[in-house]
Amino acid sequence: MFQRKVYLKHPRANFWDKLDLCLAKIRKEADGDSKKITKVFRHILDEDQKKHGKNNTVFNETAVDEFQQGVDDLIDIGVINAATFVPTDNA
Repeated sequence: MFQRKVYLKHPRANFWDKLDLCLAKIRKEADGDSKKITKVFRHILDEDQKKHGKNNTVFNETAVDEFQQGVDDLIDIGVINAATFVPTDNA
């Protein structure tokens, strides 16, 4: 929703830079107050849902597809390998 708002104003290659600037502006104007920041995003969400509709899709966050499971398995192997690696002195 926030990304869409920024993208609609800045759809070019500098989108991510503009997004970062917008986030920094929100933090600055809210003086880092998390309640004020939340209020800003709540307003943006409300406006986005009025304009684009509300998505009532429910996601099962614990289920992963086959591709994601493969990525997770590779990450786990890398973590295990890194944790059990013992450097040797070949000098």
